[in-house]
Amino acid sequence: MSDFAALIYTSIAVGVGYTLFGVDHYLPIVALSRTNQWSNTKTFWVVVACGVGHVASSLALGLAGIGLSAG
Repeated sequence: MSDFAALIYTSIAVGVGYTLFGVDHYLPIVALSRTNQWSNTKTFWVVVACGVGHVASSLALGLAGIGLSAG
């Protein structure tokens, strides 16, 4: 297995574990969904939007840190 493939598989494993064991990541959405009686489709798209926003903001912060440390 190449180093890149190992990095990808490790990243996926950490991401899945981070989500499953980080109750604070999904419990608020479950609570909102049940309280507001959202459909499964709406809940899915809210989860997707939150996930994309979370990853994008983490990536932006990481890139900013790299940029500031490179100078």
